[in-house]
Amino acid sequence: MKSGMNSITAHQTVHGYSDGHRLLASSRSFGKIADRQLRFLSDLSGSSNYPLFDEYYTAYSIAEDNLFAIGKTWIATEMERPGCAWTHTLIFKPSELRKLRNTKALENTFVRPAHDNLDDFRSITSIVLELKNGNSYSEQSTSLANRIIEKFYLSSAPVFIVTENPHSCTQVVLDVWLQYLQLSSNLLSFCTASIRSRKIDSIPLDLQVIPPDAVRKIDNSVDDAQMLYTTDVKISNHASEWTDCLVQGLTSPSPPRVYQFISDYATSSCRTEIGHLSQLHEELSHAENNQEDVLGIVQFMASKWSEITSGTSVKTDTLSSPNNRKFLIQIDDLLLIDAITESELLPAFNIVELQLTSRLSDEWRKAPQQVVQILQKLLRSNKESARTIVVDVLANAILTEDIQELLEFPHEIVLSVLNRRLRLLVSPTIWRSQETKSLIEIIRDSEEDLTGELGYMIVSAQLESSVESTATIMNQVLKDHIVVPILNWLVENPDKQISSEWWHQVLKYPEAVCQWLGNTDNIPSWLVARITTTFDPRTQYVFECPLSSWTRFSEAAHSELYDEELTSFMAFLLVIGLQTKEKDGAKIVSSTFPLVYTAIINRTLRQNSWDSLSWNLQKGFMWDRSKQLRVGIVEHFANHDWSVDQFLNLVPNAIFLRDVLGMWGWGNKETVFLSRVLHRGLELTYNLPNDQRKVLKEYQKWFSEK
Repeated sequence: MKSGMNSITAHQTVHGYSDGHRLLASSRSFGKIADRQLRFLSDLSGSSNYPLFDEYYTAYSIAEDNLFAIGKTWIATEMERPGCAWTHTLIFKPSELRKLRNTKALENTFVRPAHDNLDDFRSITSIVLELKNGNSYSEQSTSLANRIIEKFYLSSAPVFIVTENPHSCTQVVLDVWLQYLQLSSNLLSFCTASIRSRKIDSIPLDLQVIPPDAVRKIDNSVDDAQMLYTTDVKISNHASEWTDCLVQGLTSPSPPRVYQFISDYATSSCRTEIGHLSQLHEELSHAENNQEDVLGIVQFMASKWSEITSGTSVKTDTLSSPNNRKFLIQIDDLLLIDAITESELLPAFNIVELQLTSRLSDEWRKAPQQVVQILQKLLRSNKESARTIVVDVLANAILTEDIQELLEFPHEIVLSVLNRRLRLLVSPTIWRSQETKSLIEIIRDSEEDLTGELGYMIVSAQLESSVESTATIMNQVLKDHIVVPILNWLVENPDKQISSEWWHQVLKYPEAVCQWLGNTDNIPSWLVARITTTFDPRTQYVFECPLSSWTRFSEAAHSELYDEELTSFMAFLLVIGLQTKEKDGAKIVSSTFPLVYTAIINRTLRQNSWDSLSWNLQKGFMWDRSKQLRVGIVEHFANHDWSVDQFLNLVPNAIFLRDVLGMWGWGNKETVFLSRVLHRGLELTYNLPNDQRKVLKEYQKWFSEK
């Protein structure tokens, strides 16, 4: 069926009595299911003992053919059989029906059938479209319309209008049907005079007008029935403003603004959403006129669109930043954010899409304490997205060393923010401030991994600030990881010193210190010497630093250290050399021995240095320290097969050489080794001082060449 620009078309059927209630005329044929549905709903809606229920409309969908039927029924009193009825039904495509703007032309299309005029119903009929004329409602009809709209749009359950006079409700029901046709993709089913509940596949029609004595039976058969008694409908000025607005839409020639609002933001075909959007529209209209109840609006939205993914458009246009939202434009943004972040409301809103981070960052400049309160509310929600926003806002806001507001937050938040603002955390100014104690507590309680770059930067800032109180706490947090940042800082700042508290933390971890010594380049000799002053060179941890590094330190120390400091360091290295069998041990011994031996001869070697050294040496009857050291050096070279050249390098003077070669009681190994030393020293290619060469020649006859 085709329609013109100013008309719509409909198929027709007529049902009436002919040896039973049946189809008498039709402009088309239907399937079995549709045919049965049409026949059933075109019959009387109940007993014929209800005089005012003898003429009514019934509207319903024919799902089988995706059509919509609207029928008008008249009781056929002219028939001999009681309870007969005529029904003229118009059948539309939904797309055609949605062109209607007025029910009058539709109502005028219905014709009461008679047996002698059925031919007119066997063809398609046309309905001229009319503009929406302003209806005139009585005060009683207006009140009834308010109540019907309230019941209908706030519940998805079937609504039953209980009345003795159904005709007083007919026009309102038709107008509500037409309104719903314009606002929803669904179609409203109704019956303006149901003597008993009318159903399709056991489901009651959406809106029905019933007599009072049908209430009990319907209550018993329909679990969620919504009853509206016309006797309770009173003429008053207490109708809800949103329902009053929709009632105006029934009678006004032009659609109210709320229609467009519903069209813009409806996300489903559920009729309750129309009610919710109508209510919200009214609330927003008041708020724009400075009668705002912002919290009330936000509560309403959270209750009606409780899922974070529902009502997203209307939430965004109502609650987003001032530059982006379409409503509540004049409302203070902080007031709006404060309402959104109420703990029971927050789960309904996508706070990321609502751009809370940038908005709260902007508001911080005007009202930091209020923003702090909102951020603390966000944290109490335990939402990860809320925590992210809190950290982001604080990181954007805390731009100076004044972190008083930041310290009002839990420690993990503070540290996350400072992670983002490392410049603050590593600022010596902060560590000199009154917040030092709080920061230390935060670091101590932190679950963050501070053993990497962040920990290094914190320690560096504390050292730069010369604060001592943090040393112990940082040790508790970092343990042996505290060694690297402290020692690296000293390397990078050779002109600065650290307090005894910080040194104490370093010296707790000699193994870590020795690892650092072996892995770090360009360490000044004074630092190596100071580190080793309190270390025991006899312990295994010294070998965490390779012998090659100790050798390098020894070579550098000769040009960088002086006097007693140099001698003590050489004694330390000599002990290390004497503890290893490796060839590199000979290099260390060769470079350190002369200075240590001279200090022993001159009795200037510290007692603690001698104690460590003598631990590696034999003791003999009446041996002084110098003899004990001479014997020990020869034994180590001989037993470890160390280089003869390295031995010659360590000879401090001719006296030492004479004492070594002239001592009785050498074992075979030592004798063989000294013989090699003598003959190697006499080789022409070897540059040996004349006084030492003279001693070698004196003892040549006592040592055969090996």
